[in-house]
Amino acid sequence: MIARMFREDSAMLPSDMELAHQRGLPVTFADLRKLTAAVPDSLNAAPIYLKAMRELQKLPENQVRELWIGRNPSIEQRQRRARAIESFQPTLRILERANDLPYCVYRDEFSESENVWTIWHKITSADGPILRDASAYIGAEAQMKVVQKDFAGAFRDLTTLIALARHSGEYNRLSRSSALGFDQTGIFNQLRWIASRNPTDMAVLSQVEHLASQLNPPDIYKAIQTDFVYAFETIGRTKNLEEIGLDKNTPAVFNRAVNTLYQTPGVRDGFKANLLKTYLRAFAALPKRSDDWLAVYAALKQIDKSIADDQTVDNVLTKAVLWLPPIPPLIFAWATMQKRLVLEGVAVLRQYHATGKFPAALPIVGDTSINPFWGDPLEYRVEGKEFSITARGRDFGKDGPQFTKRDIVFRFPPRREPPRSRQSY
Repeated sequence: MIARMFREDSAMLPSDMELAHQRGLPVTFADLRKLTAAVPDSLNAAPIYLKAMRELQKLPENQVRELWIGRNPSIEQRQRRARAIESFQPTLRILERANDLPYCVYRDEFSESENVWTIWHKITSADGPILRDASAYIGAEAQMKVVQKDFAGAFRDLTTLIALARHSGEYNRLSRSSALGFDQTGIFNQLRWIASRNPTDMAVLSQVEHLASQLNPPDIYKAIQTDFVYAFETIGRTKNLEEIGLDKNTPAVFNRAVNTLYQTPGVRDGFKANLLKTYLRAFAALPKRSDDWLAVYAALKQIDKSIADDQTVDNVLTKAVLWLPPIPPLIFAWATMQKRLVLEGVAVLRQYHATGKFPAALPIVGDTSINPFWGDPLEYRVEGKEFSITARGRDFGKDGPQFTKRDIVFRFPPRREPPRSRQSY
């Protein structure tokens, strides 16, 4: 009877696929390929990043810990950190080659051969966060150069970090996109501090402005679509449910029952049909604007809850292979807020350099002067020879990241040292 139910359910699959196509939603790898034009290797950063990640794998696994030092580190801590940064140089030289390339495209299907995607998946999975480690090394070196006032060197490192973050948005999955938001937050912290310490150096301010302008959050909806396609294709190719970790989330007895059911003709299509229906419901619930961060957050939170609460058998694979975490929109709202602070702060300093006094209001009008969390204007204050631009944060409590609790301030003159270089965790 259960098998018949699945077969009847799977009969709805073609009509649902047609509905997805009408809405412009990719369902298969072929659909994803149509959305991304072919990119020649000479313009594609992906092969370069692949070489860099292989080089990075040669470093000691836990060495990245040496990069995290407090405000008053010992001489031994400084020496260990310097050695760790030095060992990263071969990887950094490779990464720098990708700075000016416009694309980063990893294409494949689920091939048994070790193609670009399968390698990349291995090194960026939860078990091997090498991309995160690369960000930590680059951020630590940039921080060291900022302290030494080697701004040219710091800008070079930040350019590499920005390229890594910018390219990540092209292939990153939603479930791993939080790291990109943290990368951006660390970069904006550095840029804000550099600008406030060099208020009349137009070359420095122009470089800060240029780098800040390059950082934009990835397309969250594209990431959701990519997550779905890989989940959809995974169900089609998986022979044993243990391959996708179902055994980690459900009782063993239930696993065996579902595994047996999975081999029944038509049942696999039933699982895919349920996943496809969830996908269509998700995009019906999401707001039209993918940068309406709070609305996207609320929608993803509700969708994630509906998937978790659905206890039916035909939802078991949706739970296992499709996770739509609500946190990334908040992280990208946070990064967007920091970007706007940097751009407005640099504009204020430019006017101060040109006229000898601060402007009466924020120089850049429009979205740049708005806090993306709340939709209210950034707060701008001038007191004598000081100014501050403040963006009101938000505490989402247990349902969101705690780092949104505090306000973010661009202040001149600065009142504290630059933040520690913890870029992506």
